[in-house]
Amino acid sequence: MTAATVQVPALGVGAVYVPGLEPLLDMPDSPVQVLEIEPQTHWRFQANASQPYQADDAVFHALATLPQARLIHGVGFPVGGSRVPDMRHLPTLRHNIGQVGACWASEHLLFNQATQAGASFNTGFMLPPLLTWEGVEAAAATIRAISQRLPVPFAVEVGVNYLRPRTGELSDGQFVAAVCEQVDCGILLDLHNVWSNERNGRQSVEAFLGELPLERVWEIHLAGGRELDGYWLDAHSGGIPPEVMRIATAIVPALPRLGAIIFEILPDYLPRFGLDGLRGEFAKMQRLWALRQPRPCPKSMPAQGVAGISCQPAGGAPLSPRQWEDSLGTLLVYRQADTPLAQELAADPGIALIRKLVWRFRAGMIWSSLRLTCRLIILHKGQPYFDQLLDGYFAQYPPQAFAAQEVAGFAAYLRASCGQLAYVCNVLAYETANARVLTTGEAETVAFGHEPWAIITPLGQGLMPDAPPAGHYEIEITPE
Repeated sequence: MTAATVQVPALGVGAVYVPGLEPLLDMPDSPVQVLEIEPQTHWRFQANASQPYQADDAVFHALATLPQARLIHGVGFPVGGSRVPDMRHLPTLRHNIGQVGACWASEHLLFNQATQAGASFNTGFMLPPLLTWEGVEAAAATIRAISQRLPVPFAVEVGVNYLRPRTGELSDGQFVAAVCEQVDCGILLDLHNVWSNERNGRQSVEAFLGELPLERVWEIHLAGGRELDGYWLDAHSGGIPPEVMRIATAIVPALPRLGAIIFEILPDYLPRFGLDGLRGEFAKMQRLWALRQPRPCPKSMPAQGVAGISCQPAGGAPLSPRQWEDSLGTLLVYRQADTPLAQELAADPGIALIRKLVWRFRAGMIWSSLRLTCRLIILHKGQPYFDQLLDGYFAQYPPQAFAAQEVAGFAAYLRASCGQLAYVCNVLAYETANARVLTTGEAETVAFGHEPWAIITPLGQGLMPDAPPAGHYEIEITPE
């Protein structure tokens, strides 16, 4: 049985799981029929372990007991590039799929790995692949390497792309269609991504949908976004825009194998949006679900008009997918335009936007784990000084995939940069120990040169510590 004809179960409407959804999930008449789980948000990374990717089994056991159907959606190992993601993540992913009884799994048709001067690095943002026939072949090979090792059917998500279209490349729809037909997989159709792409100057929604093999669409994502620097962001920050609802209303009846409609919102926005806001979105999605028209699946047709298309930088030879990935990644992370392609891309205003998003994401990871340390430095030296610290660190070190790695790297940078500031070393040791205890589950003891709570308590209130008593103190940090 092929992915185009597989009998996808009709699961209904639901949401990506985030903490705070529980009151809706436990209701006898819950509006949530299916939960999509992003496993990597519940993983820990231990670099020196034989299996570095370790799941929080308690979370997955709890999710497995809920009455909703469940899906797995990857957010850390995209499959749209020429490099196969770290294969060491697959045992943990397979385990999670089995734990929750997922009906299918999915990942993004993007990439986040590149190399510079022979060293590989994470780009800190999932980036668009090379939209050529060579890019199709590369993505198909990567998808096969992952999907063939999973126990459930596999789909790829249509990604957001903030870069301008380039002369000679495939359209967004052609690329997605060609990849999915070649590798024989399903499609996760993120309508907010597609609409965002149109708003930001890429292919129209109508043209994009007209090029897709609609019988391969198993799942729809819906979300809200916001504007930044003249772009519309796929920010997962609120309700579904009316324009996206109109697109969904038109396309749902044309999807013969639609199995789920999923709403996405980031945890930071959930308290403001509220459970009542979620109920309203689920009511809209139920009306969409009622428009489904399941029917026998037509024979899938090969993608047309794509073979032989090959991009090249101005005045240069045809690009390979790896040249694209390395030039784009190096330009974004290291700000080096050392290839003709990078020099061409440097003029794209989308590059500045992506850099800003990466900066904010990395800073957010650091702030969430080192809040007291960051606040103390700002109280000592001011916000511009702290932002310059972040700039220096980000310029010297590439992004890390997991928060624990990013925090450990920035902590080492701070020890060399700010160790002379009062109380910084003690507070930094305290917060990094907290982060390690959460990762390892093993208790640690942290020494302080001043009374600890006379430092920690005022910092928690946004105040500079006022002459804490000096001495030899210790705090034991435990996993509980």
